[in-house]
Amino acid sequence: MSKKLRNLLAILISFLGTLLALYVGVYKLIIMNLVNFISVMHAGGISITLMLRTIGGIIISMTLAGAIWVACDILASKIRGIE
Repeated sequence: MSKKLRNLLAILISFLGTLLALYVGVYKLIIMNLVNFISVMHAGGISITLMLRTIGGIIISMTLAGAIWVACDILASKIRGIE
């Protein structure tokens, strides 16, 4: 595989890893948790379990997003040939 093609593939993997990390970490775990929490709060069915689940999801979301991004960055570095 040529060096230009490897670099292009590595850039693509890094970009897709960033998008996936943002989608999973921010949208799915923060925004959707908050939307669910607010809709339940307006309906009057809020509980301590839901509050703890929402707070836990927000705390864990950035760790998971970072793990996804790092995994894709490591894969891109391996493809690029940087050890």
